[in-house]
Amino acid sequence: MTPFLLSTFGFSCFFKTIAVTFDLQPKGIEKQNFETFCTWFMSLPEPEVNIKDGSLINLKQGEFLHQVWILLQRIVSLSIILSILLHNEYPFGTYNDEPGHYKHDRDWISSSLTSSSWSAWNWKITDFLNSGLYLWFLYTFASFCLEVGAFLLGVQGYKSGRTFDNPLFGSRTYKECWGVRWNIPVHVMLKRSVYKPCLRYFKNRNQRQQERKQNDSTRTSDNNKSIEKSNDGAMIASLLTFGASGLLHEYNFFIHNHAGYQPGHALLFFYYVGGLMMAEELLLGSPTSSSTPKPKSAVQQIKDKIPTPVLAILLQIPVLPLFSHLFIRSWIVSGMLQSLAGMIPTIQCVND
Repeated sequence: MTPFLLSTFGFSCFFKTIAVTFDLQPKGIEKQNFETFCTWFMSLPEPEVNIKDGSLINLKQGEFLHQVWILLQRIVSLSIILSILLHNEYPFGTYNDEPGHYKHDRDWISSSLTSSSWSAWNWKITDFLNSGLYLWFLYTFASFCLEVGAFLLGVQGYKSGRTFDNPLFGSRTYKECWGVRWNIPVHVMLKRSVYKPCLRYFKNRNQRQQERKQNDSTRTSDNNKSIEKSNDGAMIASLLTFGASGLLHEYNFFIHNHAGYQPGHALLFFYYVGGLMMAEELLLGSPTSSSTPKPKSAVQQIKDKIPTPVLAILLQIPVLPLFSHLFIRSWIVSGMLQSLAGMIPTIQCVND
């Protein structure tokens, strides 16, 4: 666990340094004393900051007890899933009933899709179930780590922001899952440290171009072009932020999953998810700021009728295959389950 904690502390401090460099830290935090600034700088999740003076918001006693209750829930959930996986790494079965296909690094996606035999398709279904269980494992582990950080802030008397917001059962779109509900502290950090500086750069560049052309006779046309370029800048800033998230995980995995990690896998996975988000926006359309709403498409109408938990599970299906091979595989090969078993209580079934 030491490499994991060191890598997490490293990227957190790196991106917060960028935020301070571009003066994008929470307003007023730089005016506080050194201890308060260091508490904000080294904490993940971050303590909530008073927007008026930059002071840290204190945690009430009832809120702290609720925080302890949430942490206990995360420990119990992680303990149950970890106990299942330690008993059998693939409880729903493996390809051709051969254990350890992760360690063999077989290209199971192509082998299952190109085969017409029922056994291959049956393996494919079971592997989706295994990947889904590992997705829940990752969710409970990441939320547990962040809740521990929130608990440590609570012990100091400070209130922290939200960590996760029911992403696997409460999301209706990929954008909502990744941008609003999943790993909120890292999302806020990347938005502040990467997206906003990139957006500021493109905005300043467009303003400089506009100033050079302000004496042109086609000033109105230039203003319209500037608006279009600003929109392009927001899209490029989003892509760069997604790439930064992929590189962040490349750094993390290289340190704590080095025994089983192949460079480029994390970056490829994040750009794949980014492609799913772009396809989703093309299919459903982006929200409009017009006062007269556009009529909903047939796909949008069908989507609105699906219950949120069902839709959230359906959204996971296209992600699970590459999540299994590109993301979680290196965790398993590097002995993550066994490392966690040393710090989380588990249940073991012993045969007489």
